[in-house]
Formats: sequence, C-alpha cells, structure tokens
Amino acid sequence: MKYNYIALLRAVNVGKTWIKMADLRQMLAAEGFQTVETYIQSGNVLFASNDAKSQCSRVIAELLEKACGTPVRVFVKNAKELAEVAAGNPFLDEPSIDPSTLHVTFLQEKPKRPTLAKLAEIHARDDRYAAVGDIIYLHCPNGYGRTKISNMALEKALE
Repeated sequence: MKYNYIALLRAVNVGKTWIKMADLRQMLAAEGFQTVETYIQSGNVLFASNDAKSQCSRVIAELLEKACGTPVRVFVKNAKELAEVAAGNPFLDEPSIDPSTLHVTFLQEKPKRPTLAKLAEIHARDDRYAAVGDIIYLHCPNGYGRTKISNMALEKALE
C-alpha cells in the first residue's frame, strides 16, 4: 500500500547543513521514494512510499547524514496528522490572533515536566508557547524571525 508523506527536515539549508533540493529529490528517488517534490529551499519533502513513517524517517536521516556530514532530525507526517496538529492549536481559540502568527515545532519526543520548566526561562516578550505532547505551538505576534522561542532555543532548553 502506498502512503503519502511529508518529511520535515530540521535545520537544513541553514548554518553548515546545506543540500540542493534537486540533489535531495534525486537522492530520495534513487532510494525508492516516489513522486518526490521539495518546497522551495526549505528541505521539506513531499513523497510517496510503501514503507511506514518510522522506516522512511530513518532512511532519510541516514541519507542526509551521509550527504551533509552531520545528523539531521527528520519528522515524517501524513496529511491526517498535519490536519490534527493544525486543528489542535490552542491559540486558535483566541479570535484576536492572526493565524499567520501561529507556528509549530515538532519534537522527537514528549518533553518531561522538569524540562518544560526551562522554556519559561526564555525571555519571549510578546511570544507565547503551548506544549502539547511532542508539539510546541507558538504564537509570535511580531513574526517568527524575531522570536526568542526559535527551534534552536527550544532544542537547547529541552536538552
């Protein structure tokens, strides 16, 4: 059975971890993934596969580590999961919030309560977050580019 997925790649094409999207598409197609498409230079990849998400994630992570020379976190999701993530955003309950200021960060695992306390130490100004399972929902009214609650800050706080 063929499944349609999206692979969300953490920290690709920022810093020292660069790969051309044409090379990424070719690399994944050579590994047997089908209908491989990338979204701009983001490292996000749409593809089809007969394999389970966990298998796809592992294979893509291994390929990227070889190609980039550094580990890359890979989150593979299907359309139903993404729809549930979007619908579950707790900030949607606030009618005054502009949806374009809402963002999501996926984590490898659900953080523990003591670890979550470290997030409170980030001086976030107007930005807010909500941890729900292995997802961090963000509201960044001044733009994600200005937030102190970036993926890097989240990962550092949650180590």
